[in-house]
Amino acid sequence: MSEGRQDMPTRHPFALPAVLAPAVLSLCTAACGTAAPPRTDTADTDAADTGTVVFDQVGVVPMDSERVLPNRMVVVRGGLIAEIDAAGMPAPAGATRIDGRGKFLMPALAEMHAHLLPEDVAPYVGGRFTTPEQAIERVLLMYVLNGIGTIRNAHGYAPHIALRDRVARGELIGPTIVTSGPSFRNEHVESVAAAERFVADHVAQGYDFIKVYPTIAGGIDDDEVVWEAMTRAANAAGMPFGGHVPTGLGLHRVLDAGMRTIDHIDGYLEAAAEPGAPEPRIFGTNLAGHVDESRFPALAAETVAAGAWIVPTQSLLEVQRGPDEPETMATWPGMEYVSPEVLEQWIDGKRRIMAAQPLETRREYIALRRRLLKALYDGGVRFVQGSDSPQTWTPPGFAAHRELASLVASGLTPYQALETGTRNVAEFLGAADHTGTVEVGKRADLLLVDADPLDDVGNAQRITGVMLNGRWLPREAIEARLD
Repeated sequence: MSEGRQDMPTRHPFALPAVLAPAVLSLCTAACGTAAPPRTDTADTDAADTGTVVFDQVGVVPMDSERVLPNRMVVVRGGLIAEIDAAGMPAPAGATRIDGRGKFLMPALAEMHAHLLPEDVAPYVGGRFTTPEQAIERVLLMYVLNGIGTIRNAHGYAPHIALRDRVARGELIGPTIVTSGPSFRNEHVESVAAAERFVADHVAQGYDFIKVYPTIAGGIDDDEVVWEAMTRAANAAGMPFGGHVPTGLGLHRVLDAGMRTIDHIDGYLEAAAEPGAPEPRIFGTNLAGHVDESRFPALAAETVAAGAWIVPTQSLLEVQRGPDEPETMATWPGMEYVSPEVLEQWIDGKRRIMAAQPLETRREYIALRRRLLKALYDGGVRFVQGSDSPQTWTPPGFAAHRELASLVASGLTPYQALETGTRNVAEFLGAADHTGTVEVGKRADLLLVDADPLDDVGNAQRITGVMLNGRWLPREAIEARLD
């Protein structure tokens, strides 16, 4: 790690908004009428107007440690968690009561490698929407349906700034959005001067971070010189950058430059490749059997020293290269939202992968990535959950739960996996003082599920309803809007 990084200016571009109300309230007004009646016979109009909600007799999974607080009453008022008491305490008059018996309340999850470009969300339009804006709004609802309260949009453009702000103002139902601008790649940045302008434009337009693309070569100036110009300007401006490890630079170079996230665990298998290994394909998909795994601990230590985080997207590689037959995959949860034409393309694409690489080779590659993931985690590298969604076979929101399962399959406990989508995200975004755990005073972005997610991470998908900034969204109401 270079000495200069110690003096980088501190910037917190990810401050999460504290307002998310009118549109969300309109969604739940009718649906909340079916909830159990208030605990008192006296209606309190002021309390009702502030949106006071009580989860009664619920198990709380606070995610501040691996524990469950049984039989609690959680009071939400003004978008914040106001009280966590033993069940049976008097509830505020006029509050909306949610029956929590047999259920568990946990923080909402995050998707830290999302996409919102029109071409990314198009498969989920299903012929019912005619504009990119309508398709994006539908995808945002799919995230909410699956308990996603925050997304990090990797590869954005100018309309995403307005989209982020509309959600923050409560004009649109959706998770809090953190967004990059156009990716740092050769068609956007061909010279040192262009790299400096690229960073300045990101700052001026209000983007939250810079997404790094895998290819930056082919410009006017040498790609290494352009990379150095971008990273120097970004570090000086306090603009985080993260994403792929660009071809030709390698993991060590990007870590030394101050890369904030390494997405897809990109570059690690390449960095551990043995002498004589074949020329790596993207994500090292052809390196199984050619990696020196004894190098993993040193790579973990280097990552920790650099202060970089991992966004694994392990499930993306597992669904694309795993043993599942595409016809079976087409019946997975979430695929009902994919247009039939696109789903057929995905089926054909999976068949081509299966034909191009033997099953045993694909299985060993997935096992290799799982061992790498666990070695990095055990070595102290920090993780935030990301599935690369929407992408092929990764429908919005649904893919986040498949990612949790992939983390557990790699050796993490359910608590450790859930931590990557809750409290770790809050810490990464500089927002741990007001989100990420279920604690008094924190923003009420919550998920009510039917069984304990610490017993089985799949229980986090058994969703009764979602709360965003204190507004209760029953699952049926979200599904009705999607239908």
